[in-house]
Amino acid sequence: MSGPTPASDPDRPGDPSAAGELVQALWEQIRAWLQVHAPASLQGLRPPAPEPELAAAQQVTGWAWPAQLLALYRLHDGWQQPASSQLLPGLGAPLPLEQLLQQWRTWQEVSADLVHEDAAMGGQLGQELAEAEQAPAGTVAEGFLSAYLPLADDGGSTTLVLDARPGPWHGCVWDYDKHEADRRGVLWPSLAVLLKQVGDSLRTGSPVRSWRPGVVEGHLTWQLDSTLDAARPYPPRLPGDDIGDVGVPGN
Repeated sequence: MSGPTPASDPDRPGDPSAAGELVQALWEQIRAWLQVHAPASLQGLRPPAPEPELAAAQQVTGWAWPAQLLALYRLHDGWQQPASSQLLPGLGAPLPLEQLLQQWRTWQEVSADLVHEDAAMGGQLGQELAEAEQAPAGTVAEGFLSAYLPLADDGGSTTLVLDARPGPWHGCVWDYDKHEADRRGVLWPSLAVLLKQVGDSLRTGSPVRSWRPGVVEGHLTWQLDSTLDAARPYPPRLPGDDIGDVGVPGN
């Protein structure tokens, strides 16, 4: 299933240069903390993704990628971190570009199989997902869209994805589960907000949703705190990431 390419959509927020500066500043804060407190977590850093590979990846998915996601891959082509390290709360670390595309292709195959099975029973899943592809970013689809770009996973059932559909919530971050799909809703309005929460958590010990940071033998880890409610309100956008009061996505 393919979607439109909103490369020139006026609703796409964020100037690429501003996105790059914002993401780089937020990552440098995280990196500085890791160098002092959890240096082993930095061992798997990969060099920047080449521009031709980023362009080719966008062609494969059929979507213009959020500027902040491109900025992150221009810093590092993901992480090959040890299993004992988790750079993101409960979800490992950003995937190398090749693995991102592998996961995207796998989800597309799974989605196509589900559509085929549903159609054989007279269902309308294919039409529903096609309509969801045309909806604004942040709209629940109850299925995996071609606009969902895998960023990280927990090695099991959950994948963190960025929503490449156009609209005010372009680039918002979902928690996609193979059982619940995207019904949990948007977790962060942008990648920058996620990185900001991670950096703040490392410096202060404050939770990121229901996760708290820790260090084991030089590796950053995240422990689930069952006393915290993961279903928290959307965190605010950041200066340089702000596109105004857009309300709850999908509404």
